Amino acid sequence: MKKNRNIFIITILLVFAILIYTASSTMAKYRESLKGNITGNIARWQINVNDENINGKNTLTNEIDPVFESSAYVSDGVIAPGSKGYFDIEIDATNTDVDFNYNISIAVSEDSKVQDLIVYAYKINDEEIVTFEEAGNIEGTIEHNTASTTIRVFFKWNDDVDTETMDNEDDTEAGTIVNGKAKFVATINFTQVRNSN
Repeated sequence: MKKNRNIFIITILLVFAILIYTASSTMAKYRESLKGNITGNIARWQINVNDENINGKNTLTNEIDPVFESSAYVSDGVIAPGSKGYFDIEIDATNTDVDFNYNISIAVSEDSKVQDLIVYAYKINDEEIVTFEEAGNIEGTIEHNTASTTIRVFFKWNDDVDTETMDNEDDTEAGTIVNGKAKFVATINFTQVRNSN
């Protein structure tokens, strides 16, 4: 009887071991896991202003050079009371994969020798000239991967006695400064266009 009992216990232990092995290998099938990489391209944001990449910058390295309209009464390349001119801001979005808005504000620099400069109009590419009724901002949207948008800003030296801040004496003094400069500061903000959904 003792022998039968030992065989019975060994058989039970053997069956129990087989059940544990079978259960563990079955459970292992359900516990297996794998990892997979999911990748997608991130939209590029690389805007150039006047051929200069603006990413990570607060100020353009290169100054924007104005063009002064020629006159029979004023030398080339300079401005005098009543003179007009323009400068171009070229925005290149060739390497930008999202549409974006721009907002440009222009003010006379505090260290400009002429404080009576007025921005009075602008045009975008070959569109019609838009005249400012009051000082304002230039705003618009540029679509992604657009090669070039040129914003031409027109300005003049205000010589209207009713609206000028500099009198004739100030005008004369500005003209006597060696290497005197008429300066603007342009602030340009870019914001990605987002879906309204």
